[in-house]
Amino acid sequence: QFQPEVNGSDCLRCDLGRYQGESKATACMRCRDDRMTPGLGAVSESECGCEAGYFSRKHSGVCEPCPEGMTCGFDSDLSNFFASGNDTRISTFPKLLPGFYSSAHDPVNVFRCAAASACPGGSPGTCSQGQGEGGSAGFLCGNCGREQYMEEGVCLDCQWHQILVIVIVFLVVMVCLVYLARASALA
Repeated sequence: QFQPEVNGSDCLRCDLGRYQGESKATACMRCRDDRMTPGLGAVSESECGCEAGYFSRKHSGVCEPCPEGMTCGFDSDLSNFFASGNDTRISTFPKLLPGFYSSAHDPVNVFRCAAASACPGGSPGTCSQGQGEGGSAGFLCGNCGREQYMEEGVCLDCQWHQILVIVIVFLVVMVCLVYLARASALA
């Protein structure tokens, strides 16, 4: 808050993109660069962050447009992803929209998934449950785990008894054909 007049009695809240933490100040300070505050009445520069639709990288401090296939809330910072251990409840960082994939090692290099249902969105490196071994499904969530196959973007367990029935039927047909061929050759 600030007082527009020296020794005034009325305090006003700072506008968006401005802050003031000192009492009896007569003006608000402007957030640096292209930063904004989440609302009126900010009291510290630490409340300044990138607007929704933009993100920053702590080392550069520049607000960059959110990549296609991601959503960036107010004050999204890529370094928060690495610091939070992927926990979306701890801090704000760019998150994937459903149908898009990026690796945890290069979170803002985004790809559209061939099977949209395999890529649920959320934290970079995330694939649908049941995908791959140990929850990891590789690039674009396109790999299933051992003894699984993908159908319409979902990994399903192989049904070995179905395959065994097909193999047995095939072998019976082959034996019959060989028997008929030998029987006709002898006749």
